[in-house]
Amino acid sequence: FPILDNFDMGLEAARAESEKSMIFMGMSMVNRQIQDFLRDSGVQEIEALGKTFDPNLHEAVAQEASATVPEGTVLRVTRRGYKLRDRLLRAASVIVSSGAAAA
Repeated sequence: FPILDNFDMGLEAARAESEKSMIFMGMSMVNRQIQDFLRDSGVQEIEALGKTFDPNLHEAVAQEASATVPEGTVLRVTRRGYKLRDRLLRAASVIVSSGAAAA
């Protein structure tokens, strides 16, 4: 999974330069192949963004105040998590809302 993390960072950097570049298009094709392989092997990405924090699936790395997102809801994913069927392979690292900031 660390390889996937680094590949995703490279893909985002290529996207930032130009979505029409050959490097970005090639990396996108490789990414699709990797995702298809993982899916066919039974590996699923853990959905976290906008979900209620679940300590069984998510690892909270920080909390942030948010006037628009309820307390205990995932604001951002800092590292994707994965499971193999029902078995957790790696928890998603997330930033969780602490609710509205105190005045």
